[in-house]
Amino acid sequence: MILKIFRLIFFLSILFFNLDFQKISAQDKSSPETQKALNLDNCINIAIAQNPNIRISMEEINAARAKVGQAKSFSLPAFTFISSFTRTRSPQGSPITSTIGGNTFTIQSAPRYLSTVNDQLLLSKIIFDGGKIRAQINQAESNLSASIYNLKAEQNNLIFNVSQAYYNLLLAERLIKTAEMGLIQAEEHLKIAQKNFKIGISAKADVIFTEVPAATAKLNLAKAKQSKNLAEANLNRLMGLDINTKLLIEDELVYIDTNFEPEILQEEALKNRPELSKFQAQIDSFKSALIISKSGNLPNLSTSANLGVTGYDNIIIPEYKGWSLNLNLSFPFYNGNLTNYQIKEAEANFKKAQNILEQTKLDILLQVKQAYLNFITAKENISTAKAQLAKANENLRMSEGQYKTGVSPIINVIDAQVLQNQALLDENNALYSYKLAIAQIKQAIGK
Repeated sequence: MILKIFRLIFFLSILFFNLDFQKISAQDKSSPETQKALNLDNCINIAIAQNPNIRISMEEINAARAKVGQAKSFSLPAFTFISSFTRTRSPQGSPITSTIGGNTFTIQSAPRYLSTVNDQLLLSKIIFDGGKIRAQINQAESNLSASIYNLKAEQNNLIFNVSQAYYNLLLAERLIKTAEMGLIQAEEHLKIAQKNFKIGISAKADVIFTEVPAATAKLNLAKAKQSKNLAEANLNRLMGLDINTKLLIEDELVYIDTNFEPEILQEEALKNRPELSKFQAQIDSFKSALIISKSGNLPNLSTSANLGVTGYDNIIIPEYKGWSLNLNLSFPFYNGNLTNYQIKEAEANFKKAQNILEQTKLDILLQVKQAYLNFITAKENISTAKAQLAKANENLRMSEGQYKTGVSPIINVIDAQVLQNQALLDENNALYSYKLAIAQIKQAIGK
């Protein structure tokens, strides 16, 4: 019986150990080094959710929304309750005169204490203020709208920055592969030169010539790895992650034929760019500020009411109850011309905001045109780069074959290798420029 119990405990221990091991294995699989590859949309979503600048803009919206509530509170009646307690002590009481046995005595009574409780309920309400409160509410609402559009502008810029960083990382990874291939080729050429020198079909100079490209290829590989690490850190920063996080991303640096119409792009930019809506909201805010300034020359009418109760701890003094209702009218007479200068300042700010909006429209249209021209140039460069790479590959193949047979010198092979590496770089840079140009167009039109 005891043996069976021990066997049962043993098998249960094995079972729980296996379950724990599976959990640990599952956690290891979700580590950054083995996680699923991220595409561009994944990186953008992470950045929008975690980038500190986006959270800053969201808190600015919350602050602006609170300002709206503050402005509306001035249009509502205000109630204030005041309660006070006072205890006073007179230095001495009233004298007491007494006659005993024909003799008159005056006795000073003890000091007197008096406690007073005063409770008041105050009500105040502004009836007319020249439209100041309504303008303050409109101004706060306009500032809230501007904050919302500012968030959209931040998101639009962040999407472009993430796209640029994403393509930079892909380009850096391509450069590493190109540098690795160049190193392999350089080392292979060095081996061929050494072999030909041993069998007497090439000179010692060929070996020296091939040693230089091999060393240069190692240097280029080290630089490419450094660029990749910096590009990865920058993408992590934009996504709000630890800059040392190892990323696995999908290679989207491929050509997909795309076309745009410049006139349609300009129309979409003027319709969708959040900066334009933001500056329009700021114009509305300055317009409200102008109304607020002009209200300083208008009368102000308000009402107030007071209900009070005063009680004493002395039964001789009765409790007092009272109320009052006041109607207050104030009219600005002279304040050193301050209000007029405030009006002039508000008018200048209003006109300034209008001009900023018009200038922003021109800047956006120029940005759209520049992005479109960059796109056209990048698209044309892709076909050119592909043709040059094909020629460079064929040139290297022929030069290597001729050198192996002793027909061509090693310098031709080295030149052909340099041309091929440059052609690979040109093709990758052309794809990068093409993808970046599309991202620039999307940013320019606000999508």
